[in-house]
Amino acid sequence: DGILRMFACGLSLALVSTCYIVSLNMISASLAVLLLFQFTWMGVILEAVIKRRSPSRNACISIIILISGTVLASGILGGVGSMNPIGVIFGLGSAFFYTINMYLLGDSKTEMHPFFKSLTTLLFACVAVGFIFGPMLIGSGGVDELLSPSLIPYALMLGIIGCALPVSLFSIGMQRLPLGFATTLSSSELPASIICAVLIINETVMWYQWIGILILLYGISYRYMFVKGRKKPVIPFS
Repeated sequence: DGILRMFACGLSLALVSTCYIVSLNMISASLAVLLLFQFTWMGVILEAVIKRRSPSRNACISIIILISGTVLASGILGGVGSMNPIGVIFGLGSAFFYTINMYLLGDSKTEMHPFFKSLTTLLFACVAVGFIFGPMLIGSGGVDELLSPSLIPYALMLGIIGCALPVSLFSIGMQRLPLGFATTLSSSELPASIICAVLIINETVMWYQWIGILILLYGISYRYMFVKGRKKPVIPFS
């Protein structure tokens, strides 16, 4: 049962990337990011359905704040480009599968060490991506280019920093947080990516994006700002 859940977790992770990549080819990057970050309210809704109770007032207000901040921080005010409906559907699909992935990673019924859970998740995700994109790579002759020695250092760096570490840390954190709060906290990914873009590649960020970042950080903390004494049982690390 645990391996089956990890397969579903890896498949959902692969579908997040697939849907997001497809949406980027049809709509602007800012709109794709905005659609991906709809997982903030999807996670709260999924938690409400699973627990069969309505979201709290703080959760609803937090969602509104987060969506407002995401609109500003994503840079969509600079223009959305073409509004391809298929691209929008795939963008929302990436948010949906991201929500499912977070739920599966945080499922306490899966009795696995977080690192082993991350390893199996990434292996299954790799297999799923291979099935999805493999035929296209073979048909276009991109396999030789993919296996080029010059790409190996970048592939290793991306694999460790972009896949192994995030999924491992995410798996540890998700076991200790309610789903709704975890998706809220995950919205910090957007401010982090913008700050890294400024520090690493000197990307220009508009003033309203900085305001959006501040709103996002406030929205993340708002939900639990006035709640005391609420704790989820901590699952041992090992």
